[in-house]
Amino acid sequence: MLPVCSMVERIRSRSISSAHEAARWVSLFPLEYRDEKVAKRYVDEWKSIHDFLDRGKGTAVEHSLLLCGLLLGFGLKAYICLGAGLDGSHAWVITCDDSELDDEEKRPSEIAISSWKFWESLTGRVYHKHDPRINYFYRTVGCIFNDREFYANV
Repeated sequence: MLPVCSMVERIRSRSISSAHEAARWVSLFPLEYRDEKVAKRYVDEWKSIHDFLDRGKGTAVEHSLLLCGLLLGFGLKAYICLGAGLDGSHAWVITCDDSELDDEEKRPSEIAISSWKFWESLTGRVYHKHDPRINYFYRTVGCIFNDREFYANV
């Protein structure tokens, strides 16, 4: 049992040159579907980034862990978001545009929602707050976290 923040690692890659390229690369890994009978025992079990890369596939959470680590390595203010999407539980990455921040140490709740971007780790697509599909793809938010911070929705 580990805190979720310990699962996120900042990754600096020499071969990936941009955040969008990182999102595309992560999306190339296949989504791992777990058998429901087996998944009930391992619902809260996440594999490490190294294990994900070794297996060459992973769950939506494991895709998001890798993408968030790469985005943090590029210096973006990135968080993994756990919530619900179209088909139930889902994970994705959100970032805040640093150019719109006056104070680098602002909490997510103090940052204007219009400056957030939504990164779908399974497809490599990036959605801006004003995209009408956001409310369709991402229904609820349970918590957001990165390697240093954790915020729960009450």
